[in-house]
Amino acid sequence: MYTASPIRPFFRPTPIVAIHSSASSPRQWNGYAEWLDPAAPLHTPCLLGYESDQQWTNGSPVTLEAEAEHVLPEVRAQHGVHLVAHSYGGAVAIQAALLRPGLVRSLTLYEPSAFHLLEQDEGSAAHAGEIRAVAGRVALFTLSGRHFEAAQLFVDYWSAPGAWAGMAPTRRADVARRMTKVRAEFGALFHSRMDVSQLHQAGIPVRIVRGEDSPAPARRVAELLHRKLPQSELLSMPGLRHMAPLVNRAELAPLLFPHSLRVEERLAA
Repeated sequence: MYTASPIRPFFRPTPIVAIHSSASSPRQWNGYAEWLDPAAPLHTPCLLGYESDQQWTNGSPVTLEAEAEHVLPEVRAQHGVHLVAHSYGGAVAIQAALLRPGLVRSLTLYEPSAFHLLEQDEGSAAHAGEIRAVAGRVALFTLSGRHFEAAQLFVDYWSAPGAWAGMAPTRRADVARRMTKVRAEFGALFHSRMDVSQLHQAGIPVRIVRGEDSPAPARRVAELLHRKLPQSELLSMPGLRHMAPLVNRAELAPLLFPHSLRVEERLAA
């Protein structure tokens, strides 16, 4: 006798849009594939000026609104996504969520570079001054054509002293050619006026992750953002630095992609 199998409802995992950091590329997310459910679509758009055939050479400014509008087509096409982002990409993700809150199911941010929060907070003057000084030196180097010196400063600040020396020459060249855009990105961050508290009003779940060994301004931004978002979760990771999403994937995969892990990874988490 033939017995029909029960009909199983089709479940399509919510797509993920992951936004890369400054001087990086969408490739920074490639290494997470082994932890993610292959049925969960992962979209990794380029920020402005990061396409392989582009270089930000004219020194023109950029805004977080323009960056967000550049990645939003990926969000709109999926009719609802989990947004995951790192550093400058985190600030862009916040802006995108503010522009299209109805399309964002959750927001997971590793040390978003929302530096305007430092300048709005009286107790963060030293942190604001520190990151302003880094941005000023990057600008000075790039405006005088010293892109490799700008890149060395940038990499050693965000990774660790000596990190630049350990990079392959091809990778150094790739970072150096991005430094004019990085200068513009600092400008976008300092001139931002986005009201992050609107994320709470929109009811978007927010997870903020920071490394305990990251530069003080990045750790402070994470704290300030958490304060402004009562619904947010703040996780501090011992031993991790600002560039951990590129090098500590095994530790961060369950934190950055909690909705999209493979079944066996969910059971172990």
